[in-house]
Amino acid sequence: AEGGVRLTSQEEAYMAQNRLLERIPFGVGKLAAGSQRAYTTFLNRLRADSFDAMANTLSSHKPMTPAEGKVIANFVNAATGRGDIARGAEGLNRVFFSPRYFASRIQLLTGQPLYRGTARTRALIAREYGQTLLGYAVFYTLAKMALPDSEIETDLRSSDAGKIVLGNTRLDPLAGLQQPTVLLYRTRTGETMNLNGRVSPVEARTYTDFLRSKLAPIPGAVWDVGQLLREYQTGKPQGGRPVTPGTIIQGLTVPLAFQDIAKVMEDQGVPRGTILQLLSFFG
Repeated sequence: AEGGVRLTSQEEAYMAQNRLLERIPFGVGKLAAGSQRAYTTFLNRLRADSFDAMANTLSSHKPMTPAEGKVIANFVNAATGRGDIARGAEGLNRVFFSPRYFASRIQLLTGQPLYRGTARTRALIAREYGQTLLGYAVFYTLAKMALPDSEIETDLRSSDAGKIVLGNTRLDPLAGLQQPTVLLYRTRTGETMNLNGRVSPVEARTYTDFLRSKLAPIPGAVWDVGQLLREYQTGKPQGGRPVTPGTIIQGLTVPLAFQDIAKVMEDQGVPRGTILQLLSFFG
């Protein structure tokens, strides 16, 4: 247990960090524990309210059965990032960054919440899918109107697919759905597209780079050290993202939201860069 909460009951964003943060003196540990409780409470309330809203809609003409309730609960969990991977989540979280969250994205993409249940639960969940797609359409339309100099990549072979491209800055509004969508489409077509638009066959590196992006900070740092050593021994780049001792230290010590501040400000200027960073901070 950490901070009075069993590790398996914590949200994944805190599982790995709290073991270290709660041991920091001068009140930082207590602040981390309080943040964990607030974060978990908010998500629990969000999930409970979402379940109640869907249950009330389903029960408006006929009472909801326990089996239908489980189907709705599964959808709410998948939609809010808590995928169904049963036991083993605690162990996976020591190696991968938020495995439940990644599982939930795959479940949403493959329509897993629609597989079970009755005709009316499937209709209710399908309506939620439709509302989500409509919301994305509105978002992209407003984004293009607000940022007329932006581009939106539509080719699913590209790592920029679905992103709003502003010079060297990218906005990804797809809440974790973009990366697995691109990987699945590349696998299906056998082709990948780089940022310059060049199309090439899918290679093993496509999958290893994806795996590296999903590793937790410490396993990821070990991976990067291995890549750095191989580059030193061979004198050749090993592919993937560039790795230096500085990037390894940065990845372990600097929060993701802070890592690109200077680059964004340089690329977009202070006013727009500030707004974009606020989007990053608050999701």
